[in-house]
Amino acid sequence: MVVQQLETWHPRPRPFRVGILVADECIRHGLTVMLDSLSIVDRVHIWGSPDSIPWITPVSREWNLDVLILRYGDLGNDATERLARDAGNRGLKVLILLNRDQEDTLDRIIAIPSDGFIVQEELTSASLAMAITGVTDGMMPVPAMLANRLLTRAREGGLRPATAGTNLTPRERQVLQLLVEGLSNKEIARRLSVSQHGVKRLVSNVLAKLNCPNRTQAVAVALTDGIVAQSQ
Repeated sequence: MVVQQLETWHPRPRPFRVGILVADECIRHGLTVMLDSLSIVDRVHIWGSPDSIPWITPVSREWNLDVLILRYGDLGNDATERLARDAGNRGLKVLILLNRDQEDTLDRIIAIPSDGFIVQEELTSASLAMAITGVTDGMMPVPAMLANRLLTRAREGGLRPATAGTNLTPRERQVLQLLVEGLSNKEIARRLSVSQHGVKRLVSNVLAKLNCPNRTQAVAVALTDGIVAQSQ
């Protein structure tokens, strides 16, 4: 299974601090209203352009965030990728906000180094809360339209002999298989009887060896290149 089901969620002791980078004022307002209604969110920072984000202008510790929501299409692909990578390097989880009509660009979208995806037309306060909590717990929210595209590509391309994954260790291959099944870091740690820190290191190794910016693309490569089998 590619899509991690986020059926239940539990707030952490410290509420989340969430940043929104969305150019459209109406969409920014809607997201802000949803986030302000959530008890798990302590603070919301809103930007209409990347130039106003503190780490791009003067850096300030008081603006420290847990999650950054970027709307795909507001910036060019290169700018979005750079911003997402910079945020990830600073320890933020990055959620990409998509539209349903962007399905034709999904191959480019999954190349962005993000931690999950949400669809604007499907958002509710509850689903947004589950996505935020899930992504910070090591899960990767993937909408059905994106999951279906990945599986379609896997079927059309067939399961070719492994190439990119030949340098994976047996343990890394196990982790990749569990990523394909949609397990979170916590669930992988429990399954393999290792620490969550160890799982994070293994996942990072897998992404580096497959030359993938995120779990979604690693799953796509794993399926299309036959590195692991699709779970039934």
